Amino acid sequence: MKKNGFTLIELLAVVVILGIIALITTPLILGVVEKSRRNAFEETVKGLIRAVDIDNDKQGYKPTNYKVIDGELFDSKNNKVGTSGGSNENGILATNIDGEIAASVNNGRWCAIKSFSSNKLEIKDYTDDNCKIVSLKEEIENDAAHIAKNVKVNGETVNKVIGKKSEKLTMKNYVWY
Repeated sequence: MKKNGFTLIELLAVVVILGIIALITTPLILGVVEKSRRNAFEETVKGLIRAVDIDNDKQGYKPTNYKVIDGELFDSKNNKVGTSGGSNENGILATNIDGEIAASVNNGRWCAIKSFSSNKLEIKDYTDDNCKIVSLKEEIENDAAHIAKNVKVNGETVNKVIGKKSEKLTMKNYVWY
């Protein structure tokens, strides 16, 4: 008697092999998806920075704070600036009199940080502590290259950093809170 088909052992071997292939490829596929989401977030923030740059150019390069609420960009007068990001980005962008832009934008998963003096946009995992633009007071206290004694920032006196020269200390590159 001639039998057509596969034995139970052969079918079981095929199922085991397919399971092993699935276990190997699933993390790879998920890693690609995760990287794509991160890249999309980064490009969204770069688009917001470009929109701020264009708006700031129109306004004559005056220091301005912008806010991002649910992906929508607003200037300091709560006027919507002509772009929108994704659906859940929140944060702030700020400009100084030199037209430089600082940014702190998050989507609940990642945080994008850009300082005034840097062209680099840094993306890191989001926490409330690591996703903010550094204030002048924090910059002075954390950077020993800036030398100051009894500098007042928003009514608070910063006495922590004392040294030889104070000419490097400028107020134009900082966000005022």
